[in-house]
Amino acid sequence: MPDQPTFASLGDATDDIEVRLSYRIVELFSEGLYTSPNKAVEELVANSFDAGAQRVHVLLSPNLHDQDASIAVFDDGEGMDHDGLKRHWLIGISNKRELSTRPRGRQQIGKFGIGKLATYVLANRLTHISKCNGKYYSTSMDYRTIDKRVDREVEPKVPIKIALRELTEQQASQAVEPWTGTAAFKAAKMVLFGTKSTESWTLCIMSSLKPKVHEIKQGTLGWVLRTALPLRPDFGIFLNGQRLESSKEGKGLLDRKILGKDLIRLPRPSPRTPPRPKTSTFPKPANIASASKSPVSAESPATPRRTRISLPASRTRSGVVTASSSMSMDDYSTSTTAISASHPTS
Repeated sequence: MPDQPTFASLGDATDDIEVRLSYRIVELFSEGLYTSPNKAVEELVANSFDAGAQRVHVLLSPNLHDQDASIAVFDDGEGMDHDGLKRHWLIGISNKRELSTRPRGRQQIGKFGIGKLATYVLANRLTHISKCNGKYYSTSMDYRTIDKRVDREVEPKVPIKIALRELTEQQASQAVEPWTGTAAFKAAKMVLFGTKSTESWTLCIMSSLKPKVHEIKQGTLGWVLRTALPLRPDFGIFLNGQRLESSKEGKGLLDRKILGKDLIRLPRPSPRTPPRPKTSTFPKPANIASASKSPVSAESPATPRRTRISLPASRTRSGVVTASSSMSMDDYSTSTTAISASHPTS
């Protein structure tokens, strides 16, 4: 395994973080959700938003083909201490949506704790250097340590151990200097160390880059960040020193459309009392009799009107009325005979 770069090895290792990550998991993500190289950068910037950052700086090496080229994302949001970095490397678990107080009251973008795995598409190493409560911490994950043997199980058998380091201010300054020393970062005039320094910050570094990184175009990346992330007055993104403007900024209200009629008063979901069903009027027995093959006269003395009954009107599947709403027993018999004669059963 290659030696760790200087920025990843500075400081004293005070603990280990056990990362339960299998090659099958990162393989599924790299071949499925995170095939775009821009997505890896977008996910890191989304983490900055969730951390309550006001300014985020994305720094690309001038030549991404260089062996020591890198992509770094710096933010001034809430930093990560010993416990914060341990929580950060819990795969598939995130407490962002359960926070009683969210950073700057923002609705959190991430919720599954998997966004950082997007970096596997671009880099072999992912390093975090963070300031929290006046102290400096760092971790560095080398994806090449993931077991790539034929085991296809998603659940790893043995966790990966990465060192959790605590740095002095001088060591932290040395670790981040390759990025804070660039002209693009100096133009931001952010103070990271000393009495006037930013209270907390995090620098995330993708290094030992993969060939996929060559697909990144600065113009396309800028467009993705401008359109996919919630740029607002309290959240600004800078790409190599240039502030990105939201794709919707300055456009105001483009148009107003009204779909359907304006409702002055909303109708009730349903009437309080359901209306009574209408009583169906059955045709006179004489009409039914005249339509049958064996007509029966309604005026015949052989068909006296006797007791009246009320039956609900209904229809068979063929649409033939089978009962009258109000008719005599003799009428009912006559009608049944007429209907049967008109529609013989098969």
